[in-house]
Amino acid sequence: MKGPTNETLKELCVNLEKLSKKENVKIWKRVAKELQKPARSKKPVNIFKINKYIRDGETALVIGKVLSEGKLIKKINISTFNASMQAKEKLGKNLITIKELIQKNPKGNKVRIDMRLRGREKALGQVALQKFKNFLNMIPIEFNLEAPPKRFPQGFIAVISKKQTKD
Repeated sequence: MKGPTNETLKELCVNLEKLSKKENVKIWKRVAKELQKPARSKKPVNIFKINKYIRDGETALVIGKVLSEGKLIKKINISTFNASMQAKEKLGKNLITIKELIQKNPKGNKVRIDMRLRGREKALGQVALQKFKNFLNMIPIEFNLEAPPKRFPQGFIAVISKKQTKD
């Protein structure tokens, strides 16, 4: 048997894959693929980590479980399938389901890509930047780079949006 046993999660994954085909947006297919992985391979994320890396006004999509350690200071939304009871209490209205997220943003517009670096990649900045640019070149659709890739201690960040075609 492959995939999740949770019926709600199965249904969500099917809906994500359908939306991906309908809107021709590959991010939802990738999210469905990640959600189908076993729970032990999905890393739990504490609120303080989300608060540290997400900017005001953004929505964080967390594949693993959201835990309650820390305090939410910024005006951000967190979308996840699974959160601890204490995290749900702390986040309140800032916690939205993945189903609500795909209703708000079915096209997956303005996606922020975080590339985490390991070991020597952190020390070899130019090599890591080239790796990040190669990753961006592998994206099959035309996109606008909102700002040049930005270096932070663990890697690089870039915000991309789908290039608008003139009809």
